Amino acid sequence: MIVKDILTHHVKVNPHKTAIISDEQNLSYQELYSRVKRTANLLTDKFHLTRGDRFAVLSKNSGYIPELYYATAYTGIVGVPINYRLTLTEICDLLEDAEAKLIFIDSDYKGYLEEITQKTRINFGVVLDTDGTQGAISYKEAMNESSADFIEKPLTKDDIVLQFYTSGTTGRPKGVMISNGNIMANSWTSVAEGNIRHFDRFLNVAPMCHMSAGSRVFSLSFAGATHIILKKFNPEQVLQVMDKHKVTHALLVPTMISKLIENNKFNKNMMEHLDMITYGASPMPLPLLQEAMDLFQCNFWNGYGLTEASPMLTGLKPSDHRLALTNPKYENTLYSVGKQLLGIDIKIVNEDGEEVKPGESGEIIAKGQNIMKGYWKNPKATEETIINGWLYTGDIGMKDDEGYIYIVDRKKDMLISGGINIYPREIEKVIEDFEGIKEVAVTGMADEKWGEVPVAFIVSDQSVSTEELKSWLANRLAKFKLPKEIIKVNELPRNTTGKIQKQNLKTTYLTHH
Repeated sequence: MIVKDILTHHVKVNPHKTAIISDEQNLSYQELYSRVKRTANLLTDKFHLTRGDRFAVLSKNSGYIPELYYATAYTGIVGVPINYRLTLTEICDLLEDAEAKLIFIDSDYKGYLEEITQKTRINFGVVLDTDGTQGAISYKEAMNESSADFIEKPLTKDDIVLQFYTSGTTGRPKGVMISNGNIMANSWTSVAEGNIRHFDRFLNVAPMCHMSAGSRVFSLSFAGATHIILKKFNPEQVLQVMDKHKVTHALLVPTMISKLIENNKFNKNMMEHLDMITYGASPMPLPLLQEAMDLFQCNFWNGYGLTEASPMLTGLKPSDHRLALTNPKYENTLYSVGKQLLGIDIKIVNEDGEEVKPGESGEIIAKGQNIMKGYWKNPKATEETIINGWLYTGDIGMKDDEGYIYIVDRKKDMLISGGINIYPREIEKVIEDFEGIKEVAVTGMADEKWGEVPVAFIVSDQSVSTEELKSWLANRLAKFKLPKEIIKVNELPRNTTGKIQKQNLKTTYLTHH
């Protein structure tokens, strides 16, 4: 079974079941299947792309994205989602790196087309949500002219379906090649471990240009569920949609959860059908998690993964959350990302690749059918990242006696101060316990005496005094771990998946000096 077989199955057994609800269109599984075949014909007949060619998608969340992503699985042509928050220069760099021959673009970014056609091999674009423009044709008009009769290509589990780019939080973005087999493995795991059912109505408001939200296109249809897509996060709209469409599942990052709670329209009666919130992308402060669990009155599921893992690796399940709240022995597991998931093996290893004992820190490595085929045009990086079939994540973690995994820090976020390794996440967890702290990020800054020192950036209530916080930390952190400075900011810089971009904090730091 490969990706295209998902839709083929549901057209046979659930043709009239609602597959997609969005601002652009509501589609049954039969209608989605028909549009996917029309899109496949566009790619092959009108645009003359062939197996292994690449086309890009530059768009905020849209009901058109599922049919574009699925069309790749019927043609062997690779889709390349592009992060719409990048600068135009960065976008052109990725398009050239991917060797994309065509771009599907939403109207918010059609002004980019002139420069894209000048600086890349792309000659024209396809505008998704409006009429055509100079240098672009209308997707709607092209689809009306395209036939739904499509001769499927003979593809295998090793054919690449999508090529997502890493966020670049630790260096230049790399093209992650995700195959049919990778997507199927992740879908099996997502449905089985995430308890996604055919009657579920799943709200997706996280950016689908990233693997975490984009992979839901496949896992939700794998289960035969309904995928509700919002273009962007707006707290009031999210609450209204939860109520109107009787949402049962929602994928939210911690900052979204916080903004929903703070919204004056928040009313838990609006989400009486809500059964599960999946959160991840960045750590959730324990006070926020406990408040959310109390207010939403639903199950919570915390996931950890990477683009290179398609993306799921671990899960802290609803039963783990309940156990932590009812049994003091397991209270600390709320700081964990849970245990390895079905079909995935995880180890914590030292620098020699040897597995460490429970309670000891080391690099998290993972193995499974979900692990990427490799990095596009970058065999050296692939060989450094996948060793003997194991994905070296670059994350430092610890596994306890019962298999719960704790993220200590990014390997590349680690700073060395006076010859001592310091992991910023350890400092952040302590600062989060100070009353009035909403968010915190710690990063290393150059220092003439120590080489590097930690500096903390906080989002907090006005009542929080940085001097009082420093004094409080002095009794809770070793002297070498104490932040040299604590800087108040209105918000922390994040990428579209919600991950804090710590390299941007260095610029913020310099503006204070």
